Amino acid sequence: MAKFPEYEVGKPIKIVIPDRGDAVYTATVENAFTLFTMSPVLLVSLKTQNRTPASFGNETPALMILKLHDRRVTLEREHFLDEPEYKEEEKRAYRAYVSRIRSGELQHIDFADALKTYAIYDFTPARMEGYFNHQAHQYHEAELTAYRRLEELQGTLIPRLYTSVQALVESEYLEEGEAVPGLLIEYIPSVTLRQFFATNPPYRPEVVAHICEDAVRLIHRVSDFEALNRDVRLDNILVRQSILSLFQESPTPPFEEYKGKTCVAIDLSHVRFRREDEEYLDWMDEKGEQGEADNIGVNCERQIRESYLGPKDLVKDKFGGGVWRYKQTMRFYVPRNEEEEEEIKTFMEKNKLEPWVGPH
Repeated sequence: MAKFPEYEVGKPIKIVIPDRGDAVYTATVENAFTLFTMSPVLLVSLKTQNRTPASFGNETPALMILKLHDRRVTLEREHFLDEPEYKEEEKRAYRAYVSRIRSGELQHIDFADALKTYAIYDFTPARMEGYFNHQAHQYHEAELTAYRRLEELQGTLIPRLYTSVQALVESEYLEEGEAVPGLLIEYIPSVTLRQFFATNPPYRPEVVAHICEDAVRLIHRVSDFEALNRDVRLDNILVRQSILSLFQESPTPPFEEYKGKTCVAIDLSHVRFRREDEEYLDWMDEKGEQGEADNIGVNCERQIRESYLGPKDLVKDKFGGGVWRYKQTMRFYVPRNEEEEEEIKTFMEKNKLEPWVGPH
């Protein structure tokens, strides 16, 4: 994370925990994950002001993940700026902007309205930084909400959430006193699903089939909570290293025992939940269009072809080559009339699909 030296290995970061009366802790960066993340995701050790390890409930984790929602690395910066790298002029402009907001010289902006009216495209660099800051906080709130709404899955299918924090990052690029919102969550030794497929030599076919099935199963389990994840990717699913090692070392891997336990969903800042006033068919339409399980299933097939089967001209079966094949569930496809019902029925018969009956 060279462009942000304050997040480099060995650097201390002051952490304020609002749920503990704004108690201050020191997080020391042990590793920075930069290959596939946009937000700063740091492996940290956490100590109190008395230099004792921090505890959460009955746990005193030696290591945990600190995920920060930093306005300098939002998706919106990539979208709106031709050169998204944070520069000196943006730093000066934003400091002046914050100062004018605090003095009352400028009014706070309704960024949601500015997006709707396209006024945001006329923003000065300073106001644009204000918008990026607003969005960073929105992502933080969305991810915090997701962890709370999915509390039943914490520690199994998603990491355990320890607490929400404010990081007092010392950087010349941040306004004095500006806190970066973040989350402290469980550290799970693992590889991403993408890294799993890139392993050389590759895992045994039966292990691959189990992991693919569990990844799809994970997506459906999260959907049981009326959640919609708009950022489902191979990079956002972890495979537990301890279970992978067990599978590889055992001549007869205990697949049934670990069914539904090998994969973990991370990066929940793009998850939203069905609104109370949201019509059932509208919700199902959006779920169907997003195709979260289809995304993972199809990409698993593609990775199998690339990692296990070699050039396309050597692949006889385009759907996974016998290692594993994704079967579309049609779970979120609801016909609105008899014609659509017949179309779905024909599609399912042609592709030999079974009706959705819940997690398998």
